[in-house]
Amino acid sequence: MADDPILNHLLHEGETFENTEERRLFYVALTRARHQVYLMYNPQQPSKFLTEIISEFSLGGQDAAGSICPKCDGKLVERKSARGRFLGCNNYPHCRYTLDLTADKV
Repeated sequence: MADDPILNHLLHEGETFENTEERRLFYVALTRARHQVYLMYNPQQPSKFLTEIISEFSLGGQDAAGSICPKCDGKLVERKSARGRFLGCNNYPHCRYTLDLTADKV
């Protein structure tokens, strides 16, 4: 996928980026999961790839991103569709809660 945000983050500058091959292997491992991915790590020595993903995707959200899902206590993350931006539960497809972010736009 040419415009995959995780791949773009992991491979910013293509071949000139540090640890390019390791980043590719990490991306392959993440994208082969069928439903969910659990990343376990040592908080005292986290992988630099995981640290980058956590800072980019979980802390870089918009207004209500990171809020708690009212249906299942999961986290709400910003997503995009053909109809616009929305918040969706990170436990999708088990929880299908969404909150439209484009409704308040004029």
